[in-house]
Amino acid sequence: MNSGEWSDRDKDVHEGALPTVSAIVCVNDIGHITYLNDAAQRLLELTPEDYGLVLSDALPELAQVLPENEDAFQTREVVRLRSGKSLTAIIQSEPIASDTRCLLIQDLDASSLHLDRRRRAEQLQAASKMASRLSHEINNPLAAVIAGLQTLESETYLHAEDRFVLGLVLEEVRTIHRIMESFSEFTRVDPSKVENVRPIDILERCIAAVAPLASKKHVIIKLGQGPEDVTFYADERALIQALTRLVWNAVEASPPDAALSLGWRELGGHETEALLPGFRGRVLGIFGEDRGKGLPEDLSISTIFRPFVTTKASSVGLGLSVAQEIIERHGGVVVLCSRRGGGAIFEALFPIADDTERIIGSSAKPCAITKELKSRFCWILKGAKRRTEHGIWTEECRMCSHFRARNLTVYHKPRADVEKDRLCRAPF
Repeated sequence: MNSGEWSDRDKDVHEGALPTVSAIVCVNDIGHITYLNDAAQRLLELTPEDYGLVLSDALPELAQVLPENEDAFQTREVVRLRSGKSLTAIIQSEPIASDTRCLLIQDLDASSLHLDRRRRAEQLQAASKMASRLSHEINNPLAAVIAGLQTLESETYLHAEDRFVLGLVLEEVRTIHRIMESFSEFTRVDPSKVENVRPIDILERCIAAVAPLASKKHVIIKLGQGPEDVTFYADERALIQALTRLVWNAVEASPPDAALSLGWRELGGHETEALLPGFRGRVLGIFGEDRGKGLPEDLSISTIFRPFVTTKASSVGLGLSVAQEIIERHGGVVVLCSRRGGGAIFEALFPIADDTERIIGSSAKPCAITKELKSRFCWILKGAKRRTEHGIWTEECRMCSHFRARNLTVYHKPRADVEKDRLCRAPF
């Protein structure tokens, strides 16, 4: 077991961590387990059969953390689980009765992810409000300017040279108007019209959207053929917006005359377990692979997706964060890494449509929103306010069989080394 001093980041994560990611284990005065919550079973790989076991038998390294005295304490530890996996956790221990001690274990990786998501949600909400305000404050005067310029353009006394200059000015003003409209539309991330769609249809629309830029840079886009029978649920318009941003970035990063590979595939069982531990369904991956410089070495994966983070002088840094938010609201996740030999790889993961009902099972009872509105993405209707405020879905959603069969975000634990090793060796 490895111990360490608390960093400022650990303290920040601990203060911002939510109870939904905390495991609770109670042990009596002779070390026997007397209580486990659901999070403890998931996080610590324990089962109801472990009730009554001695903690040192079930989790020896966790038992070593307990002090000999009965004082409350907290520490940061790396604990090895039964499967051999390591859990970096913040552990608090406090006596709650004369013969019982309670352990509160918080997954530091999950807490960090939730904190990043909460900050991203807050920043995107601020960007959306700013876009709405700017659209109102700028578009109204622009409309008057455009009307005035059009009136001048219709006058007969203008010389040809003046009319030409006026036409240039009018076109630039219209460009500003279009930018403001697109910026306002850009920050709308909720899926609305959800349908069963094919990956190839989405990718072909993305390719059409980036074709002018690819032609200008002489980048060759190659669309590979994936499994034809695979479909998934999406708001086609919203998801095209998200994936187009990822493809656009890949084209921008590509050198002249380079190839950009796009495609889709079904993940294998080992890959699914590595990226989405505990998910029991089939997973679709929509990927892109460029030959550019790769990801910036001075930015972490989580930092790249934060709003207003950019390495481009002409960008406001909202593209990737909005793309990730749209994909996550579809129940998907985004994986990003550098490619061996140069370049970068992105992959958006989604549950495969025809497999979700099998996972849910006939005995699962839907909540009122799922049952009455029959919404495929019921969590958006139910948990939008909490998602905006905290960056995660409601606890009721996270425990729901329908949610857990249709939403990968609850399973995803981004670990750059696992993702990078898997993706950079993937035979795309």
